[in-house]
Parts: sequence; C-alpha cells; structure tokens
Amino acid sequence: LLTRERHRVAVERAWSEVGEFVRGWSEPAPIPPTVLAVHLRAAVDALESLVGAIDVEEVFDRVFATFCIGK
Repeated sequence: LLTRERHRVAVERAWSEVGEFVRGWSEPAPIPPTVLAVHLRAAVDALESLVGAIDVEEVFDRVFATFCIGK
C-alpha cells in the first residue's frame, strides 16, 4: 500500500531497527535496555520522517545555517 519509494524505505528501516531490538533483547545474555534503545530511537526517527515530523534541532540548524550574527 506504500505509494512512494521514500515511504517504503522508511518503513523497512523502522522494521529492521525493531527487529534488531527484539534480537538483542532475546539473546541469552540480553543487551542492556539503554543500548537497545538506540534501535528504538532509530525506528522512531524513520517513522517520523514518514509522517513529516520536524525535530526542533533540525529547525535551528536550518535557521542558523544562513544566519550571520556579524552583519
């Protein structure tokens, strides 16, 4: 049902990251949750790119990329 390549890539990336989280969690000696959280954050980032969520830091980066204080 995904109509755009960008959407497909974002969903695949999110699915892959969730899979990595599950694999790490089910290891005989589970990886610490704080380390595995990196995979969940990457999955969230992928899904946010799909729905067009904007990060505050991204806004600041765009604004100040062309802003010159000295002028």
